[in-house]
Amino acid sequence: FPAPFFNEFALSMPADPERINRRLLEEGILGGFPLKRWDPRLSDGWLLCVTEVATRAEIDRFVAAVKRALQ
Repeated sequence: FPAPFFNEFALSMPADPERINRRLLEEGILGGFPLKRWDPRLSDGWLLCVTEVATRAEIDRFVAAVKRALQ
């Protein structure tokens, strides 16, 4: 989406966001919102939110877990 964002942003994922969320949950991480629940045309869309309460270490852990989920 071309509009500016505040804390939430949407990504197009190379795998099903619901599958990614299941893999993340196995590591104790709550994933993003699969946008296909809102609009079926956004089947690869994943809504994420990052705020000032997330530490750099938590964000790095999340990114590493997403990479593992995509393997």
